[in-house]
Amino acid sequence: MMLTKNLLLLLACVATATALRGNGARSGKSSKETELPNPNSDPSSIEDGPFLDYAFEKISDITAHICTSERDDMDDICYQMNDLAKLGKERYKDDLPRWYYANYSGMTIAYPLVTWLHLVNRWADEDMIELFLEVMAVHMSLGQGNSFRLQGFDEEAVDQAYWAHFKLLKIQVSNIQELPALAQDQHCRYITDEYKQLQRLAEDFGLIIDSVTWGHMDAPAESTAMYLSCIGGGSTVASLISRLDWGHHHMEVVASLLNEAESKRIISYTLWHWESLFSVLFAPDDVVPQLLKSFDSLLPERQGSLESVAMSKERRDEV
Repeated sequence: MMLTKNLLLLLACVATATALRGNGARSGKSSKETELPNPNSDPSSIEDGPFLDYAFEKISDITAHICTSERDDMDDICYQMNDLAKLGKERYKDDLPRWYYANYSGMTIAYPLVTWLHLVNRWADEDMIELFLEVMAVHMSLGQGNSFRLQGFDEEAVDQAYWAHFKLLKIQVSNIQELPALAQDQHCRYITDEYKQLQRLAEDFGLIIDSVTWGHMDAPAESTAMYLSCIGGGSTVASLISRLDWGHHHMEVVASLLNEAESKRIISYTLWHWESLFSVLFAPDDVVPQLLKSFDSLLPERQGSLESVAMSKERRDEV
């Protein structure tokens, strides 16, 4: 199935906003309140202490900034953030390792915020882009550091990896430049091929991913969800974030192959995460459930029981 880029972008804007709002009734809390955790974080230690403390503090700061903003258009983002945070607090706070819970907490900001940025092409809003880049830097640093953990490094080395990657990301996003069209096209085709390879790897591990976009990867690269995400819908910032985000996820998957006990969980986590993003184009009701499936894959009791019910051929044929 082929869709134009403009139609895909329009679908993404409407679908994600609907999915995030429609996952449950609003919490009823004031937009200035938040469900996000701030566990034992000492503000005075920021950038000098453990990166996980910094991550939770930064997530809390960004949440407070959005939910106390005088801008009327921030209210809906805050409600969506709180709904996702409440889901995560009930589902993951006591069971996920702290580094994975920090990552989920970052996604409670990233998912509503990237939707807002796409609406009416708000990638020109420098203040909100700055917030988005900050939360994504935390997300990507957590993934890169976890790749060291998966390779057997101790927690001190993992923390050093967090900070080192965080500083590199600060350099990468400090001078964002538009890529030549041909270079971007070639880069995005290469990333699309990497994603297809991950799909094949999932099949080798016996994973079944119940997503309407799964079979679309057999289409020409330029019509696939990964390629369109990489291109960024004409936004240089959106393209850069997509490319950087895939880079750390890819590294995490590769590292997991050196840790047999974790390989299947990381592959499942990565695929459900990206499929949840792709579903905004084709299946908006699946966005939040698939985001949860992504982090469900990381729960300790999920090891060895990651297969989902396969989507029926009839449903695939409908999309």
